[in-house]
Amino acid sequence: MDILPKQRGVFFMSDTPDQKLKGSLSFSQEDGGFLEIDGVFDQTLKRVFNYSVIHGELSDGTLVTLFDCLVKSFPSFQTSTSNCSYIVNFIVEGGQYCTKEEVILHSLKIEYSNLSDWIMIHGFQFSKNFSDKKFSVDYTLPKPIELYKTSEYNLSICFSASLPRLEHVQKEAAITQETYFLIESESMKLDASLSISYDIENFLSFAMITKRKIAYPKKIYGTTKDDARIQIYYKLASKDDKEISWFDMLFTYPQIKEQFPKLISTWLTKADLLRPVYGLFLGIVYEPKLLIEKKFLNLIHSLEVFHRRTRYGLDLPKEEHENRLRSIYEQLVNNEHLSWLKEKLIFSNEISLRSRLQQLLAEFPILEEYLGDKKDKFISKVVRTRNYYTHYDKQLEKKALKGIDLFEIQKELQILILGCLLKEIGFNTDLTSELMERYARSIGIKLKSTSEEDLLKNADEYLQELGSPTDN
Repeated sequence: MDILPKQRGVFFMSDTPDQKLKGSLSFSQEDGGFLEIDGVFDQTLKRVFNYSVIHGELSDGTLVTLFDCLVKSFPSFQTSTSNCSYIVNFIVEGGQYCTKEEVILHSLKIEYSNLSDWIMIHGFQFSKNFSDKKFSVDYTLPKPIELYKTSEYNLSICFSASLPRLEHVQKEAAITQETYFLIESESMKLDASLSISYDIENFLSFAMITKRKIAYPKKIYGTTKDDARIQIYYKLASKDDKEISWFDMLFTYPQIKEQFPKLISTWLTKADLLRPVYGLFLGIVYEPKLLIEKKFLNLIHSLEVFHRRTRYGLDLPKEEHENRLRSIYEQLVNNEHLSWLKEKLIFSNEISLRSRLQQLLAEFPILEEYLGDKKDKFISKVVRTRNYYTHYDKQLEKKALKGIDLFEIQKELQILILGCLLKEIGFNTDLTSELMERYARSIGIKLKSTSEEDLLKNADEYLQELGSPTDN
């Protein structure tokens, strides 16, 4: 998926297969796909600039389907040398389809950036004997790790390796191991498979959050229900090629090895529930140029959504609240204002932001200890600041946080959201507190007064827990 070198081929619209034009196709994850046609399709001459599908056959015989195409340039009038170019948002290499719904998969294989460093599993064994001037490398392909099974699909982590190139005069021998997630199903639509891939991408980005590294799909291969092999290309919203060390990650696979099948299954099962929460949170962390006021409001939004979706957030039980509303409506003298009143009272049974913060902070002793007797002041500052930046009421301006104070309280809110997500997907209490503290240090906050000696001890314990990268 990383890049599709520029290739020549013939291309045609799915509804006019007889009009085939020569052209060239290329793709990069940063810029997306680019198609240049030697000529002009009839539809383009009719000023149709958006195409859901364009089919093609490359010079090596590979079939391609180009989805979501937009005309970039076209001639004002047609000549023998006229050409037209298109921006292509999504490419399926290996078949021709009229819609994405027609792409029914048996399996999907996704290689993510920094996955090998996160998983810390390899099949290499080294031995050396300097007296005999001997150095040996043995390699055994690691076994797949089965993670998650449902009636719809199976999820596992698998490994592959490229064999050394053999030459008459051997100067080097290289074995390269790749690690990837594998989604297998009897029958799964392409969009459904990519949705799972996107949720896994977010989980890995969450694991690497201490260094603000987004995990992105480097390559996506699939096998269709008809045993056709395809490769998927689409433009990435963001890409960072810089590698990150396992030591700089929030957590790695060896730390959660025993719980990982349960953790990833909970993450995927609750994806629809939690996606707005971690979408807002990761967006804040990975977008440093976002205005600080916007970051703060997004953090509050993330916390409110999390609490509303996962905790009991009603002022009264539903039946009691309905009785209360009915009593209010019955007291109206003029029913002319009934619809207006009902609209105003839609969210009247929801608890306040202050109550939500009190409930969530109470779940994390490490934060309550950190805030101490300043907890109520912290909550009041958050509430007043949220109210000001939401309504920009002049009366609230003096009490609203700004500048460095807003920046600092924003970091404390990030720690709270991190803890909420860790706890919700199944991290135990001790590991949740440990990871909250680790994340806090990465953004310049000390949740605990830790001596240098304790920090070194904790680092040694962390390294012993991880061990050295090995096979499974």
